[in-house]
Amino acid sequence: IDPVGAQLVDALHSLPVGLNHLDAFSRNAARVGDHFVMIDWAYTGLAPVGCDAASLIAITAMAREVPAGDLESLREAVTTGYASGLASGGVRVPVEQLDFAIDVALTLRFVGFLTQIHRGRDNIAAMVEAISGRPFSEARSTWTALANYLTSAAQRALASVGA
Repeated sequence: IDPVGAQLVDALHSLPVGLNHLDAFSRNAARVGDHFVMIDWAYTGLAPVGCDAASLIAITAMAREVPAGDLESLREAVTTGYASGLASGGVRVPVEQLDFAIDVALTLRFVGFLTQIHRGRDNIAAMVEAISGRPFSEARSTWTALANYLTSAAQRALASVGA
């Protein structure tokens, strides 16, 4: 891992740790009355706060379950709900720290994923179609918006650690 990546990992590990789903996205959530519950806990483990929120944002976008222009709205809803869930469990994390945690988790987990997709760009259409279940031509705008969103998250995360 390069020095900048190490700084981000160190920053993530400085955050509170708790039980995480580790495969959080919309298809692993079910509505029960007025609440959502997570299902399919096969990958459960300990991780810093923000990891599940980052997964929920990125994987939901990858699956094209939100319009390309709604990533900020999705993040706001996820962050608010995530903070509320933490608080109901007695864990209070300042919003600024949670935003930082989400940016770092998005950067470490998903920016590399996009890099790998870019390197395999000859196969990108097949990969996107396999993930989203739709023709690549329909997914292009969402994946472009996600790439831009992840770039912004990475820039904020890097600026926060002075890189």
